[in-house]
Amino acid sequence: MGKQYLASGTKEIQIGDAKIKIKKLSYGVAKQFMQVDKNNVNSENTDNMLLASIASWNLTDNDDKALPVDKKSLDNLTVEFVNKLSQEILKYNNLGIEEAKN
Repeated sequence: MGKQYLASGTKEIQIGDAKIKIKKLSYGVAKQFMQVDKNNVNSENTDNMLLASIASWNLTDNDDKALPVDKKSLDNLTVEFVNKLSQEILKYNNLGIEEAKN
């Protein structure tokens, strides 16, 4: 009883042609990022949130080599892409971004 309350699972999202598998974060991990400023994508806190949340992705470099999920790779992504990725992670983990109402 109560297993449904344990953080587990992933969700695959797509941003352009990139496919990213993001993790459901536990409260213990998520509380570290609850104060993330969604407009400040360069903060160390945001980097840590992204790295804790990304299970995998299909991103490659200019030579079609797989990019590792690490800070160096994040630093080379466009601000627009990182903003979209951050918003998806925040929504999936209920960290302050409400889904748009239709």
